[in-house]
Amino acid sequence: MYSKRDYRLVIGLGNRAVEIRPPFNIAFSGLESVQNRNLNKCNVTIYGLKSDTRQRLIKYELDRQNYIPMYLDIGYDGLLYQAFKGSVRIGKMSREGASWKVDIECKDGGFDYLNAYTNRVVEGRNNAIDSILQDMPNTGRGAITKLEETTRPKVLVGSSSELLSKIGQGREFYIKDEKIHILNGDEVVSRVAPLVSADTGLMNTPEQDHIDTTFTTLMNPTIKIGGLINLQSVSNPEVNGVYKVREINFNGEYDGDSWSQTVTCRPANKYRVVR
Repeated sequence: MYSKRDYRLVIGLGNRAVEIRPPFNIAFSGLESVQNRNLNKCNVTIYGLKSDTRQRLIKYELDRQNYIPMYLDIGYDGLLYQAFKGSVRIGKMSREGASWKVDIECKDGGFDYLNAYTNRVVEGRNNAIDSILQDMPNTGRGAITKLEETTRPKVLVGSSSELLSKIGQGREFYIKDEKIHILNGDEVVSRVAPLVSADTGLMNTPEQDHIDTTFTTLMNPTIKIGGLINLQSVSNPEVNGVYKVREINFNGEYDGDSWSQTVTCRPANKYRVVR
């Protein structure tokens, strides 16, 4: 199904933004989870940039004032889908042999997650979410389940991200593409279920434990955490069916061997779409 790898990487804002496309070689890896309290992440290494471009990608760990967005689109033969959106936490350059490289560490929603502070009084949990997000200018509202409302005023004081997590009351709470999601286990963000099979890139026999099913496939950015997939295995047909994606561990290199993702999911025979 898939042929030539393709990508687009954009780092920065406005006229300071750097856009990187093939044939520049990049390597990237990341982890996304619906239960990732440490934030979803993506690390990128970029090879062969000229000096002034490298300098524009430098960011020090102690710099918490400079918001640098990052977008990574992945696909094949010019057909690209957003694979990761976040912000740069650290950007540094180093020499590897005769060449220079830039290493970028990114977090999804990390800038607001670490820095945003809320001090408000509101009524109702949904009003509380919208109110907190006013203090997180780079973070939007994603799929949020219906929460039990209360008319009692809520005093919101503290880290905005911690307040949102408490409102979630133990549900799946995560940030994907800089949007807050709060879901129950049987809820998903879309009705679309990409087919995962040998024809679409399935690379191994899916493995099951008593709860989760895990498989490895060629890079497929249409597979999203919190979303559905339709798994069809010839070698292990007992696993065939519709699943909710809970975790994606991905590794890729434009000019190298790595270009795959390992997906962990759970059966979704009954599900409800939340938008």
